[in-house]
Amino acid sequence: MGVKNGARWRTLKAQAFDRDRTRNAPCARCHQPIDYTITPDEYTYRPNAHEPDHIKPRSTHPHLTYVLSNLRPSHASCNRSRGSTPIETTTRWAQAEAW
Repeated sequence: MGVKNGARWRTLKAQAFDRDRTRNAPCARCHQPIDYTITPDEYTYRPNAHEPDHIKPRSTHPHLTYVLSNLRPSHASCNRSRGSTPIETTTRWAQAEAW
């Protein structure tokens, strides 16, 4: 059974949901509110629903697949648009002017 279908993943996803909902955490990608009224139990793809995003992608860091601290809150749409691209290449930082 695949990672996203197994009992271990469903348990971890529920833990991430509870952690993030308690803090009312916004999406780590777009910084907009996440709709926490859509629970993991009733979830079918909805763009604004909570979907845990692996900080270090599973494709390059499989040993972190089931580590809660490697998950950050995101919208389903934001998470899926990033795919397995590392955060370092998707986050744009403003570069300070030279002093």
